[in-house]
Amino acid sequence: TFEGKGTDREALKQQFANHVERKAEEAAEVVRQREAEKQQYDDMKWQMQDQVDQKIVLWAGPKHNRKNLRAMLATFDTVLFDEAKDKWKKVGLHELVMADQVKKVHRKAMLLVHPDKVQQAAPRSKLEAEHIHSVLHEALEAFRKQENAEGRRAAAAA
Repeated sequence: TFEGKGTDREALKQQFANHVERKAEEAAEVVRQREAEKQQYDDMKWQMQDQVDQKIVLWAGPKHNRKNLRAMLATFDTVLFDEAKDKWKKVGLHELVMADQVKKVHRKAMLLVHPDKVQQAAPRSKLEAEHIHSVLHEALEAFRKQENAEGRRAAAAA
């Protein structure tokens, strides 16, 4: 808030104008700093993109030929970044037989790598989390399609 000194109207106007200008400059500096940080993150992201992509491909398979969701969840610990490894309990394929079990484990995995949950992590970890989250989301969609198709086939056979 502005608190002027004195009683001279012109001096108060000048003080207020100086106050507004100072506040505007402070706000502009904050914006410039955020933009510089974002640019630095984007530059780093481009540099590490290939390494992260290779790690994802080793875990989930190539983009147009991904492994199934069960296999990805069973090997999820191999793709996790350091900050998240201690938060994940390894899951075996025998625990992912039923569809509801798969969805439950998937939900836990998604929470662990959700971009909003890793804001304080290292930049590389944030990038990995973004990619893992995206791949898991795509895998769940494919799982649901497969599950619906199997349900329709079973209903048709009955």
